[in-house]
Amino acid sequence: GRMEVGDTFTYNAVVSPENANYKTVTWTSRTPGVATIDPDTGQVNAVAYGDTTITGTLANGLGRTITITRDIHVRKPVTAFSISIADSVLYVGDSTKDHTTITPTITPSDNEVDDSITWESDDTDIATVQGFTDQQTGAQHAVVTGVSRGTVTITATISHYGQQFVQTVQVEVKVLTQSFIITNQDALDTLYLEEEEEFTYTTDIQPENSTYTSVTWSSSVQGVARVDEYGKVTAHKPGEATI
Repeated sequence: GRMEVGDTFTYNAVVSPENANYKTVTWTSRTPGVATIDPDTGQVNAVAYGDTTITGTLANGLGRTITITRDIHVRKPVTAFSISIADSVLYVGDSTKDHTTITPTITPSDNEVDDSITWESDDTDIATVQGFTDQQTGAQHAVVTGVSRGTVTITATISHYGQQFVQTVQVEVKVLTQSFIITNQDALDTLYLEEEEEFTYTTDIQPENSTYTSVTWSSSVQGVARVDEYGKVTAHKPGEATI
């Protein structure tokens, strides 16, 4: 039989004939460090990875005994679990940088229990996560895809028979600007100002939730027209300048 650490199982012994005087079975385990057994009830408790043989002994009349044996294999459990992420910062708007891979490490790699991983994002509006298993090798990994600006926690969990391993990693998602335009002067038009006249540029940056919305303004000829950090232009003397 195959068991996992923490499992219990009770043997059911059938004695024939039904009217036999000797029906008491005593149970023993060859390797109690792997699995113990109650000598009276036949309940087996798997305690550690390995193999053992269970023996049931019936003391028959005339000093004779009858024995039965059953082999038990306790599967090798997971003892450690960790994850590593290729990139912890994602950029929405770049198809090569808007996703990343998380690679798990399960110890031992030749464990015999259910080591499937549950992946979860604490905010799917910011980033989603999906687990994959290679059908040929059984190797597992997850892909995190950025959705919107913010920071999320990705949680990976292995659970089996009350044993649980949990690992987390944080991912920051940034949104790249796709368009930036000045809305109150066309690129082909020239703005005419009188000396000391002021004019403030307005802009439209898309998408609205872009991480990068800071605009730096400069004038090619500050003696003609100066522009401040807010896009306000002040005309100083006749001439031409490019903002």
